[in-house]
Amino acid sequence: MKIAFLGDYNHPNAQSWIESMRTVGGCEIIEWSLPITNNRAGRFSRILSWAKSLLTIRSTLKKINPDIVIAYRITSYGFIGAVSGFHPLVIASQGGGADVWPLNSVTTPFKRWMAKYSIKKADLVQAWGQHMADAQIALGADPKKILVLPRGIYLDKFYPPAVPLENKELNIVVTRSLYPEYCHLLMLQAVSLLKKSGTPFKLHIVGAGSELDNLKAAAKEMDIENEVIFHGKIDNKILPELLRTCDVYTSMTRSEGVSASLFEAMACGCYPVVSDLIAMHYWIKNGYNGTLVPIDDAQKLFEGYKFAWEEKQFRREAIAHNIAMVNEKASLTKNMKTFVDRYDDVIKSSKK
Repeated sequence: MKIAFLGDYNHPNAQSWIESMRTVGGCEIIEWSLPITNNRAGRFSRILSWAKSLLTIRSTLKKINPDIVIAYRITSYGFIGAVSGFHPLVIASQGGGADVWPLNSVTTPFKRWMAKYSIKKADLVQAWGQHMADAQIALGADPKKILVLPRGIYLDKFYPPAVPLENKELNIVVTRSLYPEYCHLLMLQAVSLLKKSGTPFKLHIVGAGSELDNLKAAAKEMDIENEVIFHGKIDNKILPELLRTCDVYTSMTRSEGVSASLFEAMACGCYPVVSDLIAMHYWIKNGYNGTLVPIDDAQKLFEGYKFAWEEKQFRREAIAHNIAMVNEKASLTKNMKTFVDRYDDVIKSSKK
């Protein structure tokens, strides 16, 4: 199967998807992307490139001559794919709101129109979670054309320790990039309360980003610099090893699609203490297999950590449940085969 992949192929989620389609699905992938820059001039150049691509994408796809086109992000690459007139066309959301973001901007009506147009032209719409599918249906998607399934993770890399942990301190890990939207400062506030309560702990912060210096300064000011470990960006081969030494996975992001980081941590035996978002409700039942914390509430987050430390038997039972759930529903190898089978069906249908 020859696939033209329209998307920002340097994005980690796109890289994971492309790699697994090649290695697991046996597909040939031809990547096409707009210029990727972060400064204002670069963004303007990207907009111009996007507009130009609407005129050139047909000839580009004609040269590639794929069996199917996959466009990742409904209002950008999805719209480009829709304008091309190529079939079969698969489009996929990156976020929980079908990529119509921000919600209250002068551009929102135009983005919503683009999303509706893209969805109407697509032969298959992929949603990593049901909340994404609901957003797509609200924009006019035919439920019969939606495939709801997460990409998943490599379970041969992410698996629990052979022997259950008996740590003498609560090891908490967060693996989200160090940017304001991931609310690492809130975690520092919560663990400072943990220290004041006399609970022994270590907070392992994995990743890089613009907030690193601010977070280091905050940890020092809160007198928790000895308990907070900044690992930086670590190799994916090392990450599972770290996760297997930790008791709790935490993330306090204010928005979420379907988090591979959450799956990875649960597969490695970490109990989740995460923000209370709709995306999380499909995987975590509060007080059953994890703890859901109100957004921006350091006190509740502290209580979630303390509960995980004190209720060890409950935590062990929750971890066992989560490992089984991830193995059943979030196997990248199994799910990718489902994706490729569905693509094959769409290709066959388009030829009738």
